[in-house]
Amino acid sequence: MNKVTAHDVAKYIIAEFHEAEDLITNMKVQKLLYYVQGWHLGLYGTPVFDEQFQAWVHGPVQYEVYNEYKKYRWNPILEPVEKPDFDSSLRKHINEVLQAYGGETAYMLEIVTHQEWPWIEARDDLAPDALSQNIISIKTMEEFFAEKAKKNERTGNYIPNNQTIKALEESKRGVGLREFTSLEESFNDLYRELEEEGVSVERHV
Repeated sequence: MNKVTAHDVAKYIIAEFHEAEDLITNMKVQKLLYYVQGWHLGLYGTPVFDEQFQAWVHGPVQYEVYNEYKKYRWNPILEPVEKPDFDSSLRKHINEVLQAYGGETAYMLEIVTHQEWPWIEARDDLAPDALSQNIISIKTMEEFFAEKAKKNERTGNYIPNNQTIKALEESKRGVGLREFTSLEESFNDLYRELEEEGVSVERHV
């Protein structure tokens, strides 16, 4: 098979959800894609694909894949996709990640990534609502997930370890979660972020 890309893995993830007759949004694809990459780095020391993640307000985002499905906004991705024919080891890895994380909501996965060092480090001293295209370090992702694996945490256990929690609590970098009073407010906030990132968004009343 040709070199695996982030687009390939995203299509595999979407196809898996479609086969299960389940719904998946672009935001959730982003987080699952991130964990496929992170755990492969941590367990095997190599990336699945070369494309990088950016540390957006709402968590890690692989911009090219995001851009491919941005027309769906927060709605489920409905278009049929052709499922890539990966080798058995990669299929097994992706399916294990989906089994561990796939049942969570996109918002819950966002919260989890906010508690993990790769995203925190990439955000640096930015305020919680500050826009960013900062790249999340592959090296940091590998070290972070390798540490979790070495501590015999079960594959896919995303509960932050003590060191990560301590780093988060002691951080003076303004990292945190914002609270919204309504879904409309949260969507408007996301629209603003995307538009200021240069993404064209069509709003519907």
